[in-house]
Amino acid sequence: MKGSELVGMKYKPPFPQYYHHKSPGYHEIYEADFATDTDGTGIVHCAPEFGDVDFMLAKEKGIKITHAMDNEGKYTKEIADMKGIHYLDANKINTEKMKENGSLFKNESITHRIPFCPRSGTPLVQKAQSSWFVDIQSQKDKLIEANEQINWFPKYLKHGRFKKGIESAPDWCISRTRFWGAPMPIWQNTDASVKEIYADRNRIFEKNQAYGQLSKEQKDGKNHYTFVGGEFDGMPLNLHRPYIDSVLIEKENAITSKKVLGIHGWQDDGLENPSTIWSRIFNALKTSTIELDVPIFDQSKHTTYHSWKEKFDALDLTKYDTIIAHSLGCPMVIKYLTSHPTALKRLILIAPSGLKGNGEFENLIDTLSCNEKKLLDFVEEITIVHSRDDSSASAKFSHGQKLAKKLGAEFVSLNGYDHHFKNGGEKIIAGILTNGTPLQRVSEVLDVWMDSGSMPYAQMHYPFENKEVMEASFPADFIAEYVGQLRAWFYVMHVLGVLV
Repeated sequence: MKGSELVGMKYKPPFPQYYHHKSPGYHEIYEADFATDTDGTGIVHCAPEFGDVDFMLAKEKGIKITHAMDNEGKYTKEIADMKGIHYLDANKINTEKMKENGSLFKNESITHRIPFCPRSGTPLVQKAQSSWFVDIQSQKDKLIEANEQINWFPKYLKHGRFKKGIESAPDWCISRTRFWGAPMPIWQNTDASVKEIYADRNRIFEKNQAYGQLSKEQKDGKNHYTFVGGEFDGMPLNLHRPYIDSVLIEKENAITSKKVLGIHGWQDDGLENPSTIWSRIFNALKTSTIELDVPIFDQSKHTTYHSWKEKFDALDLTKYDTIIAHSLGCPMVIKYLTSHPTALKRLILIAPSGLKGNGEFENLIDTLSCNEKKLLDFVEEITIVHSRDDSSASAKFSHGQKLAKKLGAEFVSLNGYDHHFKNGGEKIIAGILTNGTPLQRVSEVLDVWMDSGSMPYAQMHYPFENKEVMEASFPADFIAEYVGQLRAWFYVMHVLGVLV
C-alpha cells in the first residue's frame, strides 16, 4: 500500500486517554513532508506538545494541544492512571499495557539524540509553552521600506541577505522562562485577560501606592524608591528579579469593597486583640470609608462545621458586599456559601487552610468537588491571597494555587510575610479591599536580543534622560559589524528602530 493511500484514514490509538475526543482531525493520518522513509518507516506518530513540526501540523489541522506532562516530566491528571509518574519510568508500564491490549508489534531499544542541560547533563524535554511574540508578519512592509533608506557596504547586502532575511523572518519570540535577564514590564491578572505595561519607577510607585509596598524620597534632585515591609523591607527598588516580581500594580476599574464581613478560623476575640490580623487590617482601613465587621467565634465551641453553621445562620449576610476569610475560616465560608448561595461582589480568602491536621477539613483542597465553581454564579470575583515565607509554607502555597484553579479565582502571591501577614501585609490586604485585586508581573524575562537591539537609546537611558542629545544623534551615521550580525544584531536593531 502506498503512503498516499493511508492519508485520511482513522485509527484507534493504543492508549484510551484521548480516544473519547471525537473532534474532527483526531487520530487521523496526514501527509507531511517531514516524515521520510530514509529515517524510519515513512509513518510517524505526532506529539504536538513535544515537537515543533508536530506542533505546526496540529495547529494547521486544528488538533488540540494536550497537557499530558508537567514541567518536571511527570504525567498530569490528563493521564489519570499514570499521574505523577516520570515519563522515563513509564516506559516499562506502557509496554506492559500494550502487551495486554494487543497493540504491541515489536519491543526494542534505539539510540537517538536528545537535548540536555550543558551544565548539569540533565536530559531535557522539548515542550510547547506559552510565549510572547512580536508580530513580524504584519510589519514586514515597514521593515522592507525602511531598509531602502540604509546605505549598505557591500551594496549587494541591501537587497540580498538582509532583505531576504526580513522576508523569511518568523515572528519574534521575545520572552524567556529564565531568572536572569531584563524582566518583561507586563503586569496581568490570573487568567491574563487584563494586561498593563509599566516601565519606569515613578509609574510603578504610583500604581503600587494602594498596597503600600514602596516609599518615595527625593535626594540629590532625584527620586529614590524603597521597599516597605515584606521580604525586601528597607531595600532600594530594583527593577530586576526577584525584587520587581513582588511589586503589585493596581488594576483599572477593579471591583472594590464597601461593607465587609471578616471570618477567622481560630481567633475568638475579633477586633479586640491588637495583635490579630483583623485589628491590623482595621487600622490600615481607618482612612477609608470601608466598614469591617468581625464577629467573635468562640474557638471552644465552634470547632466543627455544624457549630460554625449555627453562627453563620444568625448573621445577615445580605448586609455585606464582601466576605473576607482567613486560615480555617476559608473552608468554612466556602462550604456554607456553596449550600447557602448569597449574592456578593467579592469573596477574599487569605492563606486558606484545610490541610493536614485540621480534622474535619483535612485535605480540603484535594477533596473539593466541582460544585465550588458555582460560587461564581453569585459571587462576582473570588480572590485568594497567599504567602510563601519559608519552605514549610510551600505545601500550603501550592494548595492555595490548586484551590484558586478549582474556584476560578484570582491568585495573589506574596513573599516575605508570615501566615498572619505581619510586617506590612495588612496594608496589602487593606489595599485589595479598597482598590481591588492587583495585577502581578508575568514571570518571563526578555530575550537578550531586545537589550542588544535597544542599545542606541538604552545606553543613553532614553526617554528618561538625555532626550535632546539622543534625538539629535539618532539614527547613527555609521555602524560596523561582521557579516554574521545581518541576521542578529543588525536585524533586531532594525526591527526595534522601525517599530518602536
